[in-house]
Amino acid sequence: MPIKFDELFDDDFEPDYDEPDYDDYNSWKEEEGWGSYEKYGGPNGWDDFTIDAAFDGCPDAVWNID
Repeated sequence: MPIKFDELFDDDFEPDYDEPDYDDYNSWKEEEGWGSYEKYGGPNGWDDFTIDAAFDGCPDAVWNID
């Protein structure tokens, strides 16, 4: 027997607007090495976090990236 639309949803349903319904895409700014050039010295302007995340921690891999 098919399910009726009214049976799927509660009439008293109210969305919880206290919690955001989106991801915090800026949370990576909290990561260690973000904006720091201490570990690798900032080759070609890349910070430590980007070198670790995108280049697997190999600062030599950024030599031809513009």
